[in-house]
Amino acid sequence: MERDRFSSRTNERRERYNDRFERRERSYDDYNSHERRREERYEYRNRHEKREEKKGRKEEEVNDKESIMQQIEKERRTVFVRGLTTEASNEEIKEFFNQAGEVVHVEQVIDTTTKRSRGFGYVEFKTIEGAMKAIEMSGMFFKESSPIYVSESNAQQNRNTITISNTQLQTNRIKVKNMNKQLSKEDIEKVFGIAGKIIELSIQEEEESNNVIIEYDTIKMAKRAIELYDGRSFGNMKWEVFSICEKGSDVITNEDEQLLESKSKEMMLKRIQGGVGTLFGQENINHYKALFVQNVFTQGKEPIGFEKELRNDILEELKQYCQVKDVIVDLIHPKGVVFVLCETEVDAKKAFSVMHLRWFNMHLLRVEYYPESKVPIVHQD
Repeated sequence: MERDRFSSRTNERRERYNDRFERRERSYDDYNSHERRREERYEYRNRHEKREEKKGRKEEEVNDKESIMQQIEKERRTVFVRGLTTEASNEEIKEFFNQAGEVVHVEQVIDTTTKRSRGFGYVEFKTIEGAMKAIEMSGMFFKESSPIYVSESNAQQNRNTITISNTQLQTNRIKVKNMNKQLSKEDIEKVFGIAGKIIELSIQEEEESNNVIIEYDTIKMAKRAIELYDGRSFGNMKWEVFSICEKGSDVITNEDEQLLESKSKEMMLKRIQGGVGTLFGQENINHYKALFVQNVFTQGKEPIGFEKELRNDILEELKQYCQVKDVIVDLIHPKGVVFVLCETEVDAKKAFSVMHLRWFNMHLLRVEYYPESKVPIVHQD
C-alpha cells in the first residue's frame, strides 16, 4: 500500500510537471507568435512609410521641376528698365508699357534713405511677346524727361553679354554643369531651345546633378545660350555654361592658359615701355571710340550722388591726355563700370594707355575697347 501511494504521488508530480512544461511551451509559442506578429506589423509599417516617402519624393521632384520651369518662364516675361524718373509711380510705368502688352506687375527699386525710386526697376508682362516688344521700346522717352533703357531682366546675362561680346567662339557646342536632375531631356530642350535650333543633346548623369552637352545649329546660337544661362540659379543649382571644342574637352586648354600668361606678360611689358597692350588681339579693334572701364568704384558702398563727382574727376584727369566727349557711370553693373566716350580713335587709344591697369581710388582699373553703339543711354545731369 505504501508503495502504491508513493507511486501515485510520483505520477501526480510528473503530471503536474508535464502540465507546467506544456503551459510554459504554450506561453513561449504565444510569445513567439506575438513577436512575429509585432515584427510583421513593424515590417508592414516600414514598407508603408517607404512607399509614402518615395511618393513624397516624386511629388517634391515634380514640384521642383514645375517651380524651375515657372521661374524660367517668369524671367522671360520680365524686363529690366532704367532711366525712369524718381517721381514715377507704378501706375504710370504700367500705363506706359501697356502699349507693348498687358503688364502684370511693376517693381521699382527704392532707396532706403530717401524712400524714393532710384530710377530703375522691373516690369513683368503677361506674355513673353509683351516683354520682347518692351525691349524694342528702349530709347523711347518716358514722360518726356529722358530716354529709358530696357533689357532682359537677368543681371547675370548682362554681365555675360559684356564679358563675351568681344569673344570669338570657335564652336557651336556648349556644356552645362550642375543641371537639375528633375529636368528631363524634353524640359532641357524646351529651355535651351530659346537660344536657337538644337541639333543634338546628351545628358551625363552624376551623383547630385547632371551635365548636359548641347550642339546648336550655329555658333551664334551657342553664344546666345551662354549669355542667357551661364551663372543662373534655378532651384538649388547654379548652372555653369561654357563652350567646348570637342566632345569632353573644354575650350580653355593648357596651351590657352600659357598663351594667356604670355599675352599678359607682353601686355605688361608694353605698358611699362609706354605702349598700349591688350589681351587676345584687342589691338585689332582699337578703332572703337568708347572704352569699357571696370573696377572704378565699389557697387553698393558709395554715397548717394557720388557719380557726379566721379564723372568730373575722370574728365579732369583725361583732359590732360585726350579729348573726351562724355563719361557715363553705370550704377547697375556689379563691377563698378564706367563708359568713356572719346572724340576720335586716337583719343580712345591714349585714354586706354592712361587708364588700363592703373590704380584709381585704391581700385585697379581694367579697360577694354567697346563699340560706341552698345554704350547704354543714361541721362547725366
